[in-house]
Amino acid sequence: MSFYGQYRKLSQAELKEKARNTIEKLRSKGQELQPVEITGRHIATSWWAKAWVDNLDRYADWDYRVDRGKSYVRANCVIDLRVSRGKILGQVIGTRSNPYQVHISIDPMHKANIQTLLDSINQKAESLEKLILGDFPETLKDKLYAAKDGIFPSVDEIHLSCNCPDYADLCKHAASVLLSLAPRIDSNPTVLFELRGIDMNDFIQTSVSNIVSNMVSNANQPSQRILTASDEELSQIFGVI
Repeated sequence: MSFYGQYRKLSQAELKEKARNTIEKLRSKGQELQPVEITGRHIATSWWAKAWVDNLDRYADWDYRVDRGKSYVRANCVIDLRVSRGKILGQVIGTRSNPYQVHISIDPMHKANIQTLLDSINQKAESLEKLILGDFPETLKDKLYAAKDGIFPSVDEIHLSCNCPDYADLCKHAASVLLSLAPRIDSNPTVLFELRGIDMNDFIQTSVSNIVSNMVSNANQPSQRILTASDEELSQIFGVI
């Protein structure tokens, strides 16, 4: 009997129940978890999150696995998701008793591409608030979504590892972890900037300098709060956490 023959395919309801029970069990043992929970059919709602999912969908070789990953995300199978600079770590419930461990690394953007991107954003986005809300010109969206030098990683920049026995380039567990980043991006699009190695503090300061310069050039006095604000206060002013 093959490895896969040892396990029965679980329904969405069974996967949800298994995920819920596993979370309760691990938390009772003192393990801290950051599960991804989807309440409706939509994995992503904001422009940023939808673009993240669309970017994964455009890789033809991953089509089937991405679709399987979406079903796992909707079943709340990703019971823990940690995102940091260049890294995504996830635990995923599947057919076996213990969660699968997924490790994903994503290459940082080249410094030249980061600078070009930030220059484009500063020129075309009127404020950080609009940037975070995805309310900016289509030309800027095209720049951000560019296949080679945009903010969304290419397939060659994504490096995957899962302890499941599936030797495909992208297993359904890794796909579900990648897709689970979308709800996190919905809550805070700056997660994507951090993942690609973009320092948001530098970006905020650059944007504030541009705003202040524009205000001065228009013969208006800039807000004293902006001029004297700390990095933390600037983040609060522009809605960046």
